[in-house]
Amino acid sequence: KAPLRHTLSDSGARVLITQARAQEFSYLDTIRAILRDRKGVPALEHVVVARPDGPLEAPFLAWQSFEDNASEREPQPERNPRKMAYILYTSGTTSLPKGVMLSHANLNNCFNLAGDLEDGDIAFNVYPMFAITGCHNTVLALALKGGGVVLQERFDAVEAVELIEKHRCTVIGGIVYVLADIVNARGFTPQRVSSLRLAMIFPRRPEHLQVLNALGLKKAGTGYGMTET
Repeated sequence: KAPLRHTLSDSGARVLITQARAQEFSYLDTIRAILRDRKGVPALEHVVVARPDGPLEAPFLAWQSFEDNASEREPQPERNPRKMAYILYTSGTTSLPKGVMLSHANLNNCFNLAGDLEDGDIAFNVYPMFAITGCHNTVLALALKGGGVVLQERFDAVEAVELIEKHRCTVIGGIVYVLADIVNARGFTPQRVSSLRLAMIFPRRPEHLQVLNALGLKKAGTGYGMTET
């Protein structure tokens, strides 16, 4: 709770987008506890809930309501690549999370990351969205290719197989060890995930070839990155 309160206050965020819960953990209860002291988050105006599981009170509102009332003004592109595009928070090793100010030039590096992707690729993403690998290297790279991203509220290997099959995912991104969980999941067969072509994983070592082959992947890319850079 304290790190979230800090990031909301430090960034001056006006809108917070969240899901209602992940299994037994309630995001909304955590945010309500933070909002009991409005002085700590004075800029926060809206909490947009992607999948509400009950009635919502102000400042909470459902995604559809937020979308219906959003401004129709066309966003103006930033012409200075050195201007800040967004902030990601990273704890490092000490103290409170620190805001990493990423420029539009940083974001443009996704053109280099999208080289293995194809137009319209659908990625099953297990990387966390709060770090550079999930939000930047996966989501933004897929957006450049006109693709899509499939997410889970919390990783579950059996459901992962179902989602890959249902959405015909062509790319899978995540720590390599989740691939073994998927292969060993109840009901897994290579035919159910036959749409997969590419893995964007970390790490990638010779001992992982067996699980990569079990998924029928044609290519597995890896990399090294830091939210701070």
